[in-house]
Amino acid sequence: MKLKKLNFMFLILVLIFILIGIFIVSYMLKKNNNSSKIIKCNMKYGWCPAAKCIPNPYDDSKAYCMCDVKSGINYSVGNNNCENIKPYTTKFGQEVIFSDFSPNYIDYHLQKCPPQEVNMNCMNKICSVDPNNPSKAICLCDKIDNNGLEWVTFNKNGGEKLCNYQSGASIKDHEAMLKYISENKKNII
Repeated sequence: MKLKKLNFMFLILVLIFILIGIFIVSYMLKKNNNSSKIIKCNMKYGWCPAAKCIPNPYDDSKAYCMCDVKSGINYSVGNNNCENIKPYTTKFGQEVIFSDFSPNYIDYHLQKCPPQEVNMNCMNKICSVDPNNPSKAICLCDKIDNNGLEWVTFNKNGGEKLCNYQSGASIKDHEAMLKYISENKKNII
């Protein structure tokens, strides 16, 4: 009788672990599907594909990046609503915008970068518009692990070909964004 009770308890525990495993896998799949979602917004935003960055002295995983302030059509990855990244003004009067991508890079060229150079992710990051130069914003961006792969950034035409501590993306992510924009210009939310 005790052996049957132990076997039953063991079976219940196994079922519980299986259910927890299924829950975790379904949560991760849902999270990964949401993280690749692209939406189209029309507002003021930080344009950071060519941003030069300065390491944060207090947190090695972050850097301050100088981005251009633009208005108009922009694309957000991993976001489900333009309201989440809508510009606002703080109670102290500071204008806050978020960094997004726009294929509006006239006067810039695509630059391939080696894996050892530091690549910063500026997508959907919070930015503070420079009160002395409203065409610029400082955004707090995250360092990316390049996983030993080349990545891309942008540099001004005729300017230096820089990579280290610049906003960028993996080649795969950049190509996926351009393909998605090209195929869905009319259908993006």
